[in-house]
Amino acid sequence: MSKPTCLIIQSGAMGDIFIVAPIAKYYYDKGYSVFWPVREQYNNFVLKYLPYVNAGLIDEKNYPTIDEDWLRSDAMNMKKMLQTFKYDLVIDTSDRDVLPDQRPDESYEEYKYRVAGVPFAMKNHLLWERDLGKEERLIAHIEDNYDIDIQKDRFIVTHLGNSEIAEVPKLEYRKVINITPIITKYDTFEIADWFPIIAKSEAVYCIKSAVHQFIDGCINKLRYENDHLKFYILRLKIGETVSRRWNKKYLEWD
Repeated sequence: MSKPTCLIIQSGAMGDIFIVAPIAKYYYDKGYSVFWPVREQYNNFVLKYLPYVNAGLIDEKNYPTIDEDWLRSDAMNMKKMLQTFKYDLVIDTSDRDVLPDQRPDESYEEYKYRVAGVPFAMKNHLLWERDLGKEERLIAHIEDNYDIDIQKDRFIVTHLGNSEIAEVPKLEYRKVINITPIITKYDTFEIADWFPIIAKSEAVYCIKSAVHQFIDGCINKLRYENDHLKFYILRLKIGETVSRRWNKKYLEWD
């Protein structure tokens, strides 16, 4: 007997991919074949790092632009596709209907889990297939460029965006590794490839971002690897994210 099918409508962005991946895993574990079309810049992660998902590529040929909001355009195209291809379950977390589906009393993260019918606690159980070779090459690249020994030195990890958005507290004295996009001759590194570096750090300082969502997704795994690791979130508007396990003492409220 064939498995029931599930379509996820959330073609990006990267932070949303990390938020929704545990939802995909939840329904995979329930016996569904999960289909998830995403844009090209997110396709590599979904295709190679999420073995419980059947990745699809959204391109201009098969999903022509029909709205200036690219996420709404993708959602509209996928809903048109449903007229031909039938799925047993459709999970639309894009919130691109005419009127917003997110409630005033919930974050956009809570909204996605509510409409998916998945317990919100699952958000912190992100699972992915690690590429150990790429992780080792990223460690070597960081050690060469930061003059640091990941195994022996004391350091923190940051993701600050533009320096005008956030900064590390002035009293911080440890070496700082800032997570940035890195492309070498042989590799284009994914955010997930930073996992062992983050796990070896002593603290994380992070703005709300795709990096933050990755770390929040695997925060239980990180704390298992390093029970002394501290998490600080920077520069946030009230209600933007739940992030219950992050210290918020450095927030700059708007």
